[in-house]
Amino acid sequence: MEFVRKLVLVLVTPLFIILLFAVAANTATIQIATDAAKIKSIIAKSDIYKSVVPSLLDEAGQISAGGEEVPLNDDVVRQAALATFTPEFIQQNTEAVIDSVYEWLNGETPLPDINVDLTATKADFAANVAAAVEAKLTSLPPCTNLPDNYDPFAATCLPSGVNPASQAATVEENILSGTGFLDHPVITADTIKQENQDQSIFTDELKEFPEVYQKIKVLPVVLGILALMLALAIVLLSSSKRKGLQRVGIMLVVVGIIMLVIAYDLTRLVGEGLEKLDLTNRVLEDSLRTLVIDLASEVGKYYWIFGGAYTALGALAIIWTTYKKPKGGQPDDDGLEGEGQTPEDRIDLKEPEDVSELAKVEEKPSEFVGPREHEPTKPKPKPKPATKPPPKPKKPAVKKIIIQ
Repeated sequence: MEFVRKLVLVLVTPLFIILLFAVAANTATIQIATDAAKIKSIIAKSDIYKSVVPSLLDEAGQISAGGEEVPLNDDVVRQAALATFTPEFIQQNTEAVIDSVYEWLNGETPLPDINVDLTATKADFAANVAAAVEAKLTSLPPCTNLPDNYDPFAATCLPSGVNPASQAATVEENILSGTGFLDHPVITADTIKQENQDQSIFTDELKEFPEVYQKIKVLPVVLGILALMLALAIVLLSSSKRKGLQRVGIMLVVVGIIMLVIAYDLTRLVGEGLEKLDLTNRVLEDSLRTLVIDLASEVGKYYWIFGGAYTALGALAIIWTTYKKPKGGQPDDDGLEGEGQTPEDRIDLKEPEDVSELAKVEEKPSEFVGPREHEPTKPKPKPKPATKPPPKPKKPAVKKIIIQ
């Protein structure tokens, strides 16, 4: 049983350390990921909304309609897009989507109530581009030579017979009827699908996600209970409760200090790791880097809390066990350090000696023992002779008196 006790204790100890780290990491992740308000705040502080429109324009490239193209990398088009799809507009619609997704994850709705209609906004974008094109063409000087293919976006002069308003109307129509940018301006849960799939991802790939999400939310509590159970097991499996509590305290202090070091340097480490991030859109790259660093900063706050709590609890346990004397005043050494035994093993139980065997040993003649093998013994004192009892007093002789 002693071997089994030590074996289980050796196995439980590293599991307890792993669970301490897992409790902190899961709590930090779950608390951040399940808080819609915190997620919206982190995204807003990253300024990523300012980079959404330029990224979409770069990805689309151009709008094609009836053999004509509208270049989305043209300054006129980009300025019109930025004026139409403002960061505030993007943030408002994104946060509405985030709220609806969290309602779905929490089981409040069967599907996310996503309803983003960009039809009117796309029309405003087309009108803004047309107005900018017309203003540009109107300001151009007349052409001396008629170009073969007239491009209102690249034009440097205005040929005779070319109406700026007519060119602008054509551009507007191409944006509204063309493909390549906002082809599906109405976005709902049903329209979000995988490529070449007819079913929404919320009813197909992600249909089990709300159930998993709700179970994950209680994971920190489960891990915390397991950690407490392992701590109790270490205390009970140790040679004494005092020794076990001291061992738990040492592990808490070690893990707590490590977590404090990680919290102190986490943001820097994440920032160095993001230096390898290389995107074509510099604005989006900077926004994503800021977003990830902000997330790491939020995780670091929880690491500070857990690291401090672990260290404080461990220090209290060590101090208490140091000044708390064991019962009986005897040291409660643990066999894991090579000193011993359980309290029962430390009791010195000796069997009674057999008197008959001792008698046989006394009858055997003593063997010669050298001076180096055995210390000389003092000779036994000779017994004193028994004292004789004092003689009895003699009776006085009776003298006869003769009377003559």
